[in-house]
Amino acid sequence: MEKSRKNGAIYIVIAAFLWSLNGVLIKYIPWQPMAISGVRAFLSTITLVLIKGAFDFKFNKHVIFASLSYVSMGILFVYATKLTTAANAIILQYTAPIFVIILSIFFFKKFPTKKQLITVSIAFIGVVLFFMDKVGSGAMMGNILAILAGVGYSGMFIFNSYEDSSALDASIIGNALIFLISVPVLLQGNEPALNMTGVFGIIILGIFQMGVSYAFFSKGIETTPSVDASLISMLEAILNPIWVALVIGEIPSFISLIGGGLVLTSVIFNIISSKNEKVILENNES
Repeated sequence: MEKSRKNGAIYIVIAAFLWSLNGVLIKYIPWQPMAISGVRAFLSTITLVLIKGAFDFKFNKHVIFASLSYVSMGILFVYATKLTTAANAIILQYTAPIFVIILSIFFFKKFPTKKQLITVSIAFIGVVLFFMDKVGSGAMMGNILAILAGVGYSGMFIFNSYEDSSALDASIIGNALIFLISVPVLLQGNEPALNMTGVFGIIILGIFQMGVSYAFFSKGIETTPSVDASLISMLEAILNPIWVALVIGEIPSFISLIGGGLVLTSVIFNIISSKNEKVILENNES
């Protein structure tokens, strides 16, 4: 059992590593965001269908809404990464759990606890610091789009939590929709030709970063507690800006680092608090 749990954690580490490559690859590929989103989605769709091994998909309102949430997250995150720093984009997207707390009020009539209110407050202060940073209008728009990507990401959590939903099917449908939306842009043929490194980058982005990573995460989550999996997954937010700094030379500002630290701290606090509350509830029931 211990070995199985250890292997599960390793699978999630691999998934987080693959996820973390999105920032540096999006920055490196000299295409406009919609073109990158479309080609990545096309490759991801094929990869995820092969992983699923079947063409029978669930199709109900929760899967549809989860798919639309995926579409908004996927497209907006690429735009955000192009416009602002990779660190800002990924960390602001990680405000998703905070939006889950807020949206749960409307979808599940579940009001936040005192600890969750503290979590939201800490995250809000962190987000404010991002917007206090002296950046150009393009970077400011990137920060806004990254937060909206976080809202889309939270929608995936919300709608995939329903029993009749399917995270894999929603991801496949979402990627297919992104590709369809991007077709007009791709047909224009205005994107510059890629060198071998660029071709290699777009293949990694579509097949491995968005496709194979899902297989590793799905395998790992089978034997890894959800709280541990959530914490391990946050390696993505740490590694993403590191790869960009090493390859592109993009360094986030000091105030952005402080804001990012507060956002990540609030997310970690929320994960650990949720685990403790679950343990207390189970002990009371027994």
